[in-house]
Amino acid sequence: MSPAGKFSVFFLIALVMGIGSLWILGGRPVQCQAETRIVAPPEVVFDWLVDPQKRMLWVESLKQATVTEPDNNGMPATYHLIYEKDGQQRNLTESVQQLDPGEFFSLRSVERGIRKMQIYRLTREGNAVRVSHERIESTGGLRKLLFALRSKPPVEEIRTDLAKLKRLIEKEHAVPMLFGEPVINPASSAKTSSEKPAPDQ
Repeated sequence: MSPAGKFSVFFLIALVMGIGSLWILGGRPVQCQAETRIVAPPEVVFDWLVDPQKRMLWVESLKQATVTEPDNNGMPATYHLIYEKDGQQRNLTESVQQLDPGEFFSLRSVERGIRKMQIYRLTREGNAVRVSHERIESTGGLRKLLFALRSKPPVEEIRTDLAKLKRLIEKEHAVPMLFGEPVINPASSAKTSSEKPAPDQ
């Protein structure tokens, strides 16, 4: 066999092995996770996770959110969402896969052949709640080849959103403490002391 023929065979084998490797890598789910600790009751934190209007306040790229299919218990079953990032808008429908009030919340979506799962877990820690957000992405078919070359889900974006969620909730539900006892709001105290009972007629 001529040198050119040997090179062609070698190149073909390398190409097949490279495509095979990408196929295997592309078939593996890509996931990332971040978490934060929020000083607030679990039911308060959970409401900020499932309420689509509140989600718009802490998910940076989320510009519009509506419930398109509420379930029998009044909790959202399907979200219609509009995301905007780098000047581009994306319309997406996310369906609730599991909802355990105060403990667990998961959403599933499919976009351009990529299956996405977002999982929120809440764990009570004294007077606070630890919130874990895990994002898992996977695909199938020929998209595996491109999926293997793409970057991982943006963990920094998840961390930024969780940090904003923490600030908003703790700002709204903060209870100042002094030596383990709640501090009375001075304005509220002054208002109460000025409201004297009317004299007896």
